[in-house]
Amino acid sequence: MQTDEVEATRTRIRALQEKWHQPLGLLWWTVHHVYWDDRRDYAEHSAKHETTATANYEESTAHTTVSWPYMEATIHWNLPLCAQVDDAELEKVFVHECMHVHLHEMRAITTCECPYDLRHEERVAVSLQKVIQWVYEAGVDAGKACKPPQHGDVY
Repeated sequence: MQTDEVEATRTRIRALQEKWHQPLGLLWWTVHHVYWDDRRDYAEHSAKHETTATANYEESTAHTTVSWPYMEATIHWNLPLCAQVDDAELEKVFVHECMHVHLHEMRAITTCECPYDLRHEERVAVSLQKVIQWVYEAGVDAGKACKPPQHGDVY
């Protein structure tokens, strides 16, 4: 990736941090964002540090690691793939990864008799991402439809 492309993609992700960290309740957390500009380095690191995933990380836009007892998370961004998606898709990925921050501790219930199935967490993260973005947009639309208060209005 070219330096300007890397910086432009990081800027897009930083804008999403500004928009979403507070509404998603992540200001109580320490959330790091790590940017990988080499697809293979991202995939190798991800495979080493994520024990429950079966994903093909070279084809993964992002993934999240969480230390939920300490309320710390790291979202790893595969910048070459992030650069290829439009803003709406990148926002979906961002909110989805943030849902993993909240859902990750479900993995603690894993036992030898009942191994953790990441597909359940993925489905819940997708569902929550869709609901949250839908509600957020509905709120924005409702706010646009409201008459702004005028001087002297009493509420």
